[in-house]
Amino acid sequence: MIKKSLSITSTFYVLIIIALALTFFMTAMAVQAESALKQVDSNHVCMITDQEFAREQIPVEVEGKTYYGCCEMCKAKLNNNPESRVATDPVSGNKVDKAEA
Repeated sequence: MIKKSLSITSTFYVLIIIALALTFFMTAMAVQAESALKQVDSNHVCMITDQEFAREQIPVEVEGKTYYGCCEMCKAKLNNNPESRVATDPVSGNKVDKAEA
């Protein structure tokens, strides 16, 4: 009976150690992902391809908001497709309007 109790206690401690290690690992990954983000000027980003450019992109006015595209195809998509103007925030996971991001 004592051996069985010891085995259960040892298993419990191993599970606690694994849980703590996973918590540490997930926290480290979150910090690393957050530090990899950088804020850029929205007028230098094509809001369709999500690429940053050295020069200012083509402004696209839609419903009083300004979006940016790198070419006429991206400009047309921003004008005609409301879903193209929305993205998922990489930190919070919430949907955001690209003109306000």
